[in-house]
Amino acid sequence: MGLLAVLGVTLGSLAQAQNQFVLQAPSPIAALNLQRTVTADVDGDGDLDVLGLGLLPFAYSALYLLRNDGNGQFTNVTTAQMPGFLLTIHDITPFDCDGDGDVDLFLSGGTAGSSLLRNDGLGTFTVAATVANASSRSTVAGDLDGDGDLDLALAPDLLLGGLYQLLINGGGGSFSQGPSFGNSVLASVAVFDLDGDGDLDVFYPSSRQLLRNDGGLVFTNVAATQLLVPNTVGLVRFVRGDLDGDGDGDFVFTGSGLPDFVVLHQGNTLTVGAALPAQLLTRTAALADVDRDGDLDAVRGHANSSLTLSLNDGTGGFTDAPQRLPPFPIYSDTLHAADLDRDGDVDLLSCFQSTTTFLLQNRHVHIEAGAALRGQNWNVELWSEPGYASADGLGVLAVGLARLPAPLPLPPFGHLWLDPNGALLVADSIPMSAGRRVFAFAIPSAPQLVGVQLNAQGLVAAASGGVRLTALGIATIQ
Repeated sequence: MGLLAVLGVTLGSLAQAQNQFVLQAPSPIAALNLQRTVTADVDGDGDLDVLGLGLLPFAYSALYLLRNDGNGQFTNVTTAQMPGFLLTIHDITPFDCDGDGDVDLFLSGGTAGSSLLRNDGLGTFTVAATVANASSRSTVAGDLDGDGDLDLALAPDLLLGGLYQLLINGGGGSFSQGPSFGNSVLASVAVFDLDGDGDLDVFYPSSRQLLRNDGGLVFTNVAATQLLVPNTVGLVRFVRGDLDGDGDGDFVFTGSGLPDFVVLHQGNTLTVGAALPAQLLTRTAALADVDRDGDLDAVRGHANSSLTLSLNDGTGGFTDAPQRLPPFPIYSDTLHAADLDRDGDVDLLSCFQSTTTFLLQNRHVHIEAGAALRGQNWNVELWSEPGYASADGLGVLAVGLARLPAPLPLPPFGHLWLDPNGALLVADSIPMSAGRRVFAFAIPSAPQLVGVQLNAQGLVAAASGGVRLTALGIATIQ
């Protein structure tokens, strides 16, 4: 602990406000050039791992698994933990197929069929079954027959030659063909309790089928009376979440060439809401509480290679906030929002045509540890609401040589990574004008320090969003 005793610390901050999101340095995620990503805790360690699809030669798809160390750092474990495939994969659906408490995978395929992968509980997958005649562009899981296990609703398109259909789980992950409902050129599906009777109904937007579950796998199309959305609103791709704070799931529909619209679930009907701020053709969207004010905001990727962030007013009305995103083009065909570093804010994964993958970290609560060089200052930055804070925040930074064997949950503050024994503790305000405070530590030039690992973790009290622990910042002295 002698090193910590001699570290001198100075403070600094930037006067200019910064963007809320920052592009993470190159990582295994960016190197894979993925087409699509989903997240799930596949190894049961409490953090979100990344499953991705990438394009291989001859139009086959590669499935990748990137294990999260819990701190937003990823390791490609595909070779060790995933089987190889010789079929096209269009979608990944994480769900517990056999009721054993871990995350299994349904891989929606093309005309060659789809595959079910079973998890051993530690994140290693094997092929449990190949499901013939089950092509799909989009798949969702839900208990459609009320027997306590998860069934699947499939939405292929005409290019795949399949039908809108249900796959029924017979228990233990054995699936059989259920009802089918025709097909459409464009494919999407949602399952939710439309009428509050305790069972799951099925919605195929592009064919305007709103299917009430009558029990016993009997469904009635009630779109004529309960889908109160005019034909001028394009029902193509969507993202879903509670947009108006009434506790049920609403929709944002995008990608039709028409304006992007909110569709609200009100009572037992779907009703058109407000249009989102106008943009060029929207390729993809994600809903997340970006500013941690309790409602879901919308992030959209557009045909002009731009991302937009539209903030929710709590009722499903949206206003663009361009100043919060990086000031350079972000190409995006698919977007995914998730807290990847366990600091309590939502990060973004953006993929574009299997050529560019961006990981954008949210600096609502954030730490960045710079390079640690002998004889120079080691800069550690704490961030709080950059560019939009309403008051100065409080930043407390701890620096130590040791970390805990596993992160310690400290609800509601987050996870403690740093071993507090002997840690150096400093604190100062995070100015509203910059959203950032820099703590600079003077590192002695002694050669014996080469290879020593420095660990830093912050506690940020933001003007909104409460008190949160940051992720862990790590630097090795060079």
